[in-house]
Amino acid sequence: TLSGLGRFDEAVAATKKSVALEPRNYKAYYNLGLNAALAAGDDKYKDTPQGAAYKKEALEALNWSIELGKNNDYIFFSRNDIENLKIIYTRLGAYREAARVLELAIFWVDINNKPLFATKEKQWFLDAISLYRTLRDTEGIVRVAEAFKETVKNDENLIRDLDLIIEFAKQKNWEVLDTL
Repeated sequence: TLSGLGRFDEAVAATKKSVALEPRNYKAYYNLGLNAALAAGDDKYKDTPQGAAYKKEALEALNWSIELGKNNDYIFFSRNDIENLKIIYTRLGAYREAARVLELAIFWVDINNKPLFATKEKQWFLDAISLYRTLRDTEGIVRVAEAFKETVKNDENLIRDLDLIIEFAKQKNWEVLDTL
């Protein structure tokens, strides 16, 4: 790919053309967001106005990609897409967006109201809880931890740990939560 060759300006320009051709295609925005994020993180653009512009473009494109993708009844993000979104958002310092994409994946259902990901990724729950902890977002921690408990009904130790996390979050005991 052009980004893989370090030709970020060309990669962003090419994916912008793709978006212009298919403005309702979530994958086109996803690719634009990935290319812009890669450009923003390149040494050539770090701490420059162009790097800041690429970061802004990446966040806008990825957010729009998610909005289009979650409203599409037939095409959804893959597990790899979810992982990439989590990583890119985190690297861009957009922790709330990273947590939001994980939570979308955790709760996503298809047109028949069945979970999109039949086996929930344990790591997604843990990462979302960690991101919400970083954000000091009690409701996010509680919401994800409660949902996680539903998926691990037979693991008494994990349920006990999640109950403690929920209790510490409700108490806003960030000092303890930060050690977990």
